[in-house]
Amino acid sequence: MAMIGGGGGKPALSRTMIFLLDYQVYPVYSVPKKPFTQASIEGNNSVFARKFWNKFEFGSVEEIDRRLESFNESSRRYTQYSPPETDPTSDDKFEPKVYFTRQVQQSDDGSKGEVGILNETIELPTDYVKYFVLGEWQLKEEECSTVIKSVDFPINERSKEKCPNLLNG
Repeated sequence: MAMIGGGGGKPALSRTMIFLLDYQVYPVYSVPKKPFTQASIEGNNSVFARKFWNKFEFGSVEEIDRRLESFNESSRRYTQYSPPETDPTSDDKFEPKVYFTRQVQQSDDGSKGEVGILNETIELPTDYVKYFVLGEWQLKEEECSTVIKSVDFPINERSKEKCPNLLNG
């Protein structure tokens, strides 16, 4: 909940979301309380804890930075990851969006499927129950869509006050 905002409110942009979007990073939130849906991230978190965080005693922030740089390089070699090349001449304009993977659940009365995103329920046909969907929250249009359906998804007004430049281009 710390990443996505308060538990009881309407869709809000948390500080974490705003930070990532300011750096033109699209946040992608996995299915809550189902770590197996993001096994690679869970595995990486485990390796980070065992081989870095729990292994060393640090004397300064600079020492953390040095060791972290070495750990990251090691991880990149192990996973054979190389960051994407950036094209400084690209005219692609960043459109702020947030992504959510969710599993479609049966409604209480059994008549429909539904997914919950930021305290909002999006109804889907029962054919999709137990399947996973990717929701895309288009912040400028204030719309959330899956491959199956689009719905209005307004941002909490207080969130808009925190990031007017991000939303107005």
